[in-house]
Amino acid sequence: MNKKQYNFRSLQRACIAIVLLLLVACTGNFEDYNSHPYNPRPKDLTPSATVGGLFEKMMYQMHHHQENDSQMIDQMVGDQYGGYLVTPTMWHGTNFSTYNQADNWNEIPFTTPFPNLYSNWLTIAEISEGRGYIYAWANIIRVAAMLRVTDTYGPMPYSKVGGGKLSVAYDSEEEVYKNMIADLTNSTNVLETFWASNSGAALPIAQYDIVYHGNFGQWVKFANSLKLRLAMRISNVAADYAKTVAEEAVASGVFTSNSDNATLPSTDNPYRKAAADWNDLRFGADIASYMTGYSDPRLTYYATPASGGGYRGVRMGVNTTDNSKADYDGFSRPNFTHTSPMLVMNAAEVAFLKAEGALKGWNMGGTAQALYEQGVTLSMTQYGIPAASITAYLNGSTPPAAYTGLTAETNHAAMSTITVKWDDAASTEQKLERIITQKWLANYTLGFEAWSEYRRTGYPKLFPTVTDLSGGAVNIDRGARRLRFPISEYTRNSTNVQAAVQMIGGQDLPSVDLWWAKKN
Repeated sequence: MNKKQYNFRSLQRACIAIVLLLLVACTGNFEDYNSHPYNPRPKDLTPSATVGGLFEKMMYQMHHHQENDSQMIDQMVGDQYGGYLVTPTMWHGTNFSTYNQADNWNEIPFTTPFPNLYSNWLTIAEISEGRGYIYAWANIIRVAAMLRVTDTYGPMPYSKVGGGKLSVAYDSEEEVYKNMIADLTNSTNVLETFWASNSGAALPIAQYDIVYHGNFGQWVKFANSLKLRLAMRISNVAADYAKTVAEEAVASGVFTSNSDNATLPSTDNPYRKAAADWNDLRFGADIASYMTGYSDPRLTYYATPASGGGYRGVRMGVNTTDNSKADYDGFSRPNFTHTSPMLVMNAAEVAFLKAEGALKGWNMGGTAQALYEQGVTLSMTQYGIPAASITAYLNGSTPPAAYTGLTAETNHAAMSTITVKWDDAASTEQKLERIITQKWLANYTLGFEAWSEYRRTGYPKLFPTVTDLSGGAVNIDRGARRLRFPISEYTRNSTNVQAAVQMIGGQDLPSVDLWWAKKN
């Protein structure tokens, strides 16, 4: 970063003004956003600390670490709707699992990441004057965090955030995706140039990079891998554009080994806390069905044994009458320690993305089968599974297992007959189901990614909720397709959110498909 960018004495007033004026540009929630004093006073810090100290809060928006944010966003929404975990507790008769969540819950995946990210991103954008490697790095994080938001609600404020406006217009989903892809491309171009001259240099900013510790070559790989994820998401609705973006990302360099994996550190893992301390979280019946049927050796790393032996998850939407979560004490829980890292993206997912691309005829550097098997192998080795066990798994010919729950009404036959072993004679659709199912297993706890891919492809096939309290707003065979826009947006950004509703067909309902979710 140049001398002008680090001249913080002249920017002290500007930094304060940004916090007080530009934060309102996110969605108009001026009072809410200014109630969180995330940033220290610039005069109290060194130049690198002034900028670097802004990044940690931003990075934890890629996978929430704060316990309440994790529970209300990742666990209750992404991980439930994505088939990984279940919160069997009903709170005052409501839960996301029964599709009757309270309005103030419904808006948390929107109103939490916006201030946590933009209170810092806007400051960085102003200080850097929208250029340089620091701004490029911030934009990669912004895309990774805001992707989760747009995939939850649909249209959202993105390209027009900033500039001191009191309310902000929404981009359509197509606009959001194309702007995000452009931001990733610009960021990789800047970081590649910077890293070519600074690789191996002692960078003061490195101590604030909790993912790659100042290795911006790894951030380039992450950005390219993320771009591949975005390209695949829109491949059913913008095929030619998606192909171009995906091939460009792979050619520029994506994750290829587990040393590339992006994770966030933890000293008090929120999944462990919710499961062990609060007794509010259980392993999901969906993932238990697949992993048990497949004799998956990762199961011991993913979940704790159920009482009486074996592994048994919980169906979404159970326990709607007696509110007794203790009924499920004997069921499996997610298996995390205090210091288990939080996954953001791994090399296995990238291999499966490339496998699907190869299935579409894109140039991904290998065949669909080779990349599929590479994805399985990468995921297994991520958990230290020995080679002989990986080979046995890849040759597996058993389907997912039926589910036996606490009561007869929760019992259910397996939703799928798909097996692990690749079958080159299978239909394209069966091959796609194999790829997506194994990517889902490799992406454990990336619930928003799992939910998005389920809506895009229909895979993996998931159990319907046991109890639907949506009043007909959700088709339980398809599940929730999105969340309604926050009530606070109707209050504070009414004209723009109403315009966003028209972008999705005029109805702000959880049954409305997003732009890219056109499969099932």
